Amino acid sequence: VRDVLSTTGSAPVNHVPETTTGKSLGPFVIDDADSLSGPQLDTLRAVVENDPTAIVVVAATPRRQPALRALFQSLERESPTIALGPVDKGDIARLSARSAAFADEIATATGGVLALVAAAVDRLDGADSLESALRAIDSRIDEQLRRLSPSAQAAVLLMSLDPGIGASDIAAALALSDAEDLVDEALGSGLVPSPGKIAFAARVHGCATRLLGAARHLDLERSLLRTQLDIGSVSTDLALALVAHGLRDTQIAGLLAEWAATESDPLTAADLYRAALTAGAEPGPIRVPLAESLARAGDLTAAATQADEVLNATDPGHRAAAVRIAAAIACHNGDSGQAVALYDWLGTGLNGLTALSAAPVFVGIGQLTSARKVLEDNVGAPPTTSATATRNAAQGVIASVEGRGHEALSLLGQAVTQQPSSSSFTPDSTVALAALTMLHSGETARARGVLAGAIRTDLPHDVFAVRHRLLAAWIAMLSGDLTGAAQWLPEADAELSRRDRLFAESLRTGIARRHGDTGPVRRHWQSAMNSLLAYSIDLYTLLPVGELWVAAARLRTLDAVTHHVDRAFAILAQLGDPIAWSAPLRWAGVHAAILTNSPENLAPHGQALAAAAGVSPYARTLATAGRTWLRVLANQVDGAEVDGAARMLADTGLGWDATRLASQAALHANDPKVAAAMLALARDLRTPSANTDGPDPVSYTHLRAHETSLHLVCRLLLEKTAEL
Repeated sequence: VRDVLSTTGSAPVNHVPETTTGKSLGPFVIDDADSLSGPQLDTLRAVVENDPTAIVVVAATPRRQPALRALFQSLERESPTIALGPVDKGDIARLSARSAAFADEIATATGGVLALVAAAVDRLDGADSLESALRAIDSRIDEQLRRLSPSAQAAVLLMSLDPGIGASDIAAALALSDAEDLVDEALGSGLVPSPGKIAFAARVHGCATRLLGAARHLDLERSLLRTQLDIGSVSTDLALALVAHGLRDTQIAGLLAEWAATESDPLTAADLYRAALTAGAEPGPIRVPLAESLARAGDLTAAATQADEVLNATDPGHRAAAVRIAAAIACHNGDSGQAVALYDWLGTGLNGLTALSAAPVFVGIGQLTSARKVLEDNVGAPPTTSATATRNAAQGVIASVEGRGHEALSLLGQAVTQQPSSSSFTPDSTVALAALTMLHSGETARARGVLAGAIRTDLPHDVFAVRHRLLAAWIAMLSGDLTGAAQWLPEADAELSRRDRLFAESLRTGIARRHGDTGPVRRHWQSAMNSLLAYSIDLYTLLPVGELWVAAARLRTLDAVTHHVDRAFAILAQLGDPIAWSAPLRWAGVHAAILTNSPENLAPHGQALAAAAGVSPYARTLATAGRTWLRVLANQVDGAEVDGAARMLADTGLGWDATRLASQAALHANDPKVAAAMLALARDLRTPSANTDGPDPVSYTHLRAHETSLHLVCRLLLEKTAEL
């Protein structure tokens, strides 16, 4: 401002005059007005009120100085105050070419304080530019701190702990009657971090700690904690910061544990429980909820470490909870055998929620009798909402295996309604169990609805949120909405349990196969197989096994999946080959046989579906579609038959298969009119949001006008989409 005024011929006055003379003395440009004395401020206000000359005043926000507030009020009658906020990384990047390269780091380290930014930018040269800049920031913070009074230095240290610390908190911690002036001094230094400037707050706190010394630092924090506890206003941020700085206090440990117990976000709860342990909480009551929170947040390794510590606990309740968590971790990591071993080890202690959540695991490995027994042995468990939902989910899975389809759907629907989400970590969520059972039974619309409801309320850090999205992606893939399916997938480098990794890689394999991309199919199939090799197949892994089976047939590598497919059918055989679970795997077998031109391999799957057609509408749909598909491939295309079979597939959620059947019928039809009708059917069945392979077919009118070339057009179009 001074430079601009000087270049226009109006040299600015940079000091306050001794007195006002009544004539124009300005323009005035006064910096650091908050450091002026009361008489100087009164003189400046008189100039503002009586002298028409321009005046610019820069000051820290006035709080306690009446003369400074009066000056601002006079100034604001003429023009509004301009509040200067922190500089951002864009501002820093524009300062110089050197600063642009480190704008993010400088903005974070300085909190946007311009004096610190300037100090950092001045040191951006040489091989260690960033390190030099960070050292310059610390030096400038030290310099700013030394300009403050000792009490203001203490105020800066305490205010860097939590943005909610105010003047009354400072006064109580320092045993003062009033701390408004200290807070003004601290704020004027620019070293009080604004909310959200976590890295800057830590830097300021570190500099203040070094300046004041470790003993003074600890005394100040203990005093702040004591006074905050007395008035009952300890915040979570303050408690965590104090514990991180080494403070140990059983009272604060108890508060952290209480907050963790009511925290819905598992990641935050885990942080609070860990801090409680660090602060000196008794480990016994903390380890189980800490393990639960860590597991729910997806940190299964850390959760397993905590659960293992409790397995030998003397408290039977803690031991049972540790078994539930450890067994659930084993299931998430694809080792249901280890989960069953844990349940067996617990023996008579297998009760309550641990027993109820164990039942579906026993079903999953083919031990239906054991599943029934744990439910029968725990009929007297307290009927809490969580226990009731878990029991209904287990009974629903058992009913589905025993062929009581309608009862199974009813029980699973009740389980989801009773407990759409839970803070307990179990082998699977009630939502996932319900969706999987419905999906295997051909009740795709119900499964989609159940998952949609859960996804709306899932917390971002909850491991089951990933599970629910993967199942939603599977439904989208089967329907033909390949773009939608891909959008549900987690990032390729996301930390996932082995079960979620298997589902994610199998989904990527299935999406690539439906796109007709052989390279990605092979790459994702190999990645999925790596996960499958370390996985113990159970009832709830049939979908990825079936998808990898079909992909292996496409890649001519069936030998690699034979063992896993055999294991899947062995589990189904132990359960009595329930069609409510085996139908999708049988359907995968049909496709694998078609792709490898193996009628002898197709027969058992087709026969099983046909045999169950009388009791399962889904099996009837798949059996009908399978027969129709074989006739199509044999160039025996019956338009009405294909139309009926394709629409049945679409109605059960297999939209991509329905479109593909119609497309292949168009390709194999001898009658041009039938081929055109099949092509129209394929377009009619295509999922509106699906990103299918190749260009959209040309208009029907155009095709009808050129029926003599219809087969050639169909072949050119379908070669891009059909899986040959």
